Amino acid sequence: MKTCFLYISVASAVLLALSSAYATENQPEQLETINVVTEGSMFRMGEVPFHQAKSAVSITRDQLDAQNVDKLDEIAKYQAGFANQVFGNDTNTNWFRVRGAEVSQAVNGLPTFSYGFFTPYVDSFSLEAIEVTKGADAMTFGAAQSGGLVNYVTKRAHKDQIGHGEFKTTFGNHNQYGFAADYTGAITNDKSIRYRVVANYLGRDGDWEGTDNQTLYIAPTLTWDISDKTHFTLLTSYQRDHGTPSSNFLPQEGTLVASPNGYINRNANLGDKVNDTETNRQYSIGYEFNHDFGNGLSFDSSYTYRHIQNYHRGSYAYPSAYAPLLGLH
Repeated sequence: MKTCFLYISVASAVLLALSSAYATENQPEQLETINVVTEGSMFRMGEVPFHQAKSAVSITRDQLDAQNVDKLDEIAKYQAGFANQVFGNDTNTNWFRVRGAEVSQAVNGLPTFSYGFFTPYVDSFSLEAIEVTKGADAMTFGAAQSGGLVNYVTKRAHKDQIGHGEFKTTFGNHNQYGFAADYTGAITNDKSIRYRVVANYLGRDGDWEGTDNQTLYIAPTLTWDISDKTHFTLLTSYQRDHGTPSSNFLPQEGTLVASPNGYINRNANLGDKVNDTETNRQYSIGYEFNHDFGNGLSFDSSYTYRHIQNYHRGSYAYPSAYAPLLGLH
């Protein structure tokens, strides 16, 4: 009994010592108070650090030239997440899909009306850059389609380009031919008032028999450096497109799988080559104004009036029309 009593007493003493040491080690430590004071605005999103990868890409003029982009929906061939020319190589309409969804389009940061064929057809030679924001990140700049936003940045007069110009000729298959010119000059000796004139004519046949399009584009711009901190730019453009539209939707039988009469020719046009026609006229005038007050405060204003007049007459073949040709019943 005595031996057992001593054992229990020693064990209890050790346990109490361990409990006391554990309580001492886990006692909360009082830290000094730190005050954080800052200023912010919900309207200055550019100053908020986003700790995530942004799904955005900028395509420069050099890239467009290196990839020989004639129609702007061709840029999808070289960008991740894009579906290019989802309705085929349309003669005068750009069709974009990003991550499987529709995208919004803008010119110089201002949204454009976009509905089917009634969409501004932007000439590729008129641009100095294309900015693509994919998915929900496009909502940072306002309302946008779920696929994202494609913003076209048109050419304007830069000081370092005064006296420089470009003349371009284009010849290729599908009876493609074209002439383009681009020149930047100064009106005043100090180069504070300068201009730029961009012009392009391009004609070509479509991928389907009897389809074609001719585009004429001209865009004069004027820039005035009112002071070192104040700048004004006047932007104008005129464009005319005319041709036979590629209103072609082929059936599964005869394309993906053989029909009783074989396969349909890849360049077959099931529309009416005689009566189908499309004419598109559009012009725009707008301005960009910027003044820097200093200390991170600036004022920016921009406005564009854009007029589009589109006449589209196309014939579409439905199963009841082409079934006898394919031997279908």
